[in-house]
Amino acid sequence: MLELEPPAFIALPGPISTNNLFSNVPGKGRVATKNYKKWKGLAADCIGSHAPIPRFTVPVEITLFVGEVGVGQMDSDNTAKAYIDALKNAGVIRDDSRKWLRRSEAVWVPGMAGCVAQIKAAANVPNAGEIVARIPKGLRELLR
Repeated sequence: MLELEPPAFIALPGPISTNNLFSNVPGKGRVATKNYKKWKGLAADCIGSHAPIPRFTVPVEITLFVGEVGVGQMDSDNTAKAYIDALKNAGVIRDDSRKWLRRSEAVWVPGMAGCVAQIKAAANVPNAGEIVARIPKGLRELLR
């Protein structure tokens, strides 16, 4: 998708915590759990239901509107990895490296289950000099 195109909205299944994605298996190392494999299949089916599947070829920003229904005490920072990996695996985004994914956030939505991912072309960010200039002089060395 081009920089001027509107955001894409993709419905996804309820979140799976990063704590539940992998387990340590002697002799094999870290492997995907059964729950994660099942979740990845559900996520792929959800993404595949969007026709046509959006494909971003520019750096992006992702907002995950995550429903609070049925998630217990899950932390917001534990929701993003599986969703972003699913979008990458489906080819919606090129990669999840900082070159291609410039910003991501999770927003909890009361009264909703599942997730809606909003993907859009990344906005320009201020340069380092503009950001550092806003910090008191005695602390700027932390940022160089």
